[in-house]
Amino acid sequence: MEKPARDGRIDRMGDAPIGERISAGAVLVGLAPVCVRCVRGGSAGAWVELRELNPFKCADAPCKWPLRFAATGIGEFMRIKMKSIDEGGLRMYSGMTDGQLRRGEGLGRALAGGVFIAESRRVAERALDRGIEPVSVFVEEKWFDHELPLIERIERTWPDVPVYIATAGQFHDITGYEVTRGALIAFKRPPLPDPADLLERARRVAIIEDVTNYANMGAIFRSAAALGVDAVLVSPSCHDPFYRRCARVSMGTVFQVPWTRIPGEREWAPAAVPLLRRAGFTTVALALHDDSIQLDDPRLRACERLAVVLGTEGGGLFQSTIDACDYTVTIPMAHDVDSLNVAAAAAVAFWELRVRS
Repeated sequence: MEKPARDGRIDRMGDAPIGERISAGAVLVGLAPVCVRCVRGGSAGAWVELRELNPFKCADAPCKWPLRFAATGIGEFMRIKMKSIDEGGLRMYSGMTDGQLRRGEGLGRALAGGVFIAESRRVAERALDRGIEPVSVFVEEKWFDHELPLIERIERTWPDVPVYIATAGQFHDITGYEVTRGALIAFKRPPLPDPADLLERARRVAIIEDVTNYANMGAIFRSAAALGVDAVLVSPSCHDPFYRRCARVSMGTVFQVPWTRIPGEREWAPAAVPLLRRAGFTTVALALHDDSIQLDDPRLRACERLAVVLGTEGGGLFQSTIDACDYTVTIPMAHDVDSLNVAAAAAVAFWELRVRS
């Protein structure tokens, strides 16, 4: 970090020029303006405000060093009050689909592993509890104080994460959202574990086949977390649990229940069920079938390790999945109702087949 030039201009911040750390037109918001000399000497706390002021003097008595860029803790926090919607770091909040974010399209080498967006404080907190690394925070200014505990939690561990603060108009122009309920937070996608690693520690596993509705996926995860499911496997064609709407419906439980994607073909069961059997699992397909047993059958309760397979509401499970599983199971119903929504069926099955102490 260099001293200010004689005319008061701070030419560098840390090892990067200011122009590389702070986009044109951005303003970092903090507390009292203090010069780089006082910050380095430790007399001024840890906040930073970069604002082009002409002229300006250090507020830390008795310094009064003249500055054009005032600083309160250079390089500590990156709270950027936007003056333009053209901030490069906001591309992931505007116009990118969840699929593009997952693939990290155009986001550079550092984010090549993909990104996901958390849409609520609860979702973000559960992602942080899991240790997932945030990339940036984007918040409408009216929500800043409400979200401050979350922002400060992020800054304590990742002080270089930028916090973009927007007006209501800027936020709408970038996201298209008419109504907001708090901050959006971009996170780096963590690598998915190997299915065998998840099975090693699990006694109850849910397998989700071909479910592409985010509300159903999120509700299944929420029930899995609440009712003692140890891990979730999703088939190759399932909706991604980290997509923002799914994570929001799940109340962040997609970060609490370990999950991974089954590799290979869309009809996954012929290749994957043998792996489950080698790990000691009995496989149970929820489906209407002539030789189905009922969910409360004592044989199921006697199983030490169970994998419950759930399919899409339209076509149900693939026939190859039913053929590969050990049992086909139905939920007893009244009033000639033959089926439930997949999320509701999952909750019933998880409760009935839970591990009993």
